[in-house]
Amino acid sequence: MKKNLLKSKMSLYEDNNKTLAKKLSITPSALSRKINGSSNFTIEEMKFIRKEYGLSDGEFLDIFFDN
Repeated sequence: MKKNLLKSKMSLYEDNNKTLAKKLSITPSALSRKINGSSNFTIEEMKFIRKEYGLSDGEFLDIFFDN
């Protein structure tokens, strides 16, 4: 996972861990663990983030999958 790319998208859309976590209905600490790789995003969370930030196929793959 490329957390810097996700963080830049979050910033572009004026989100931080607290605001995105609220949108995902998880705690900010749970989001932090997911971003840092200690736990995994669910498919539903990844789909939500993709839609919320208008990610292209390439951006989605770059953020969530190691190519």
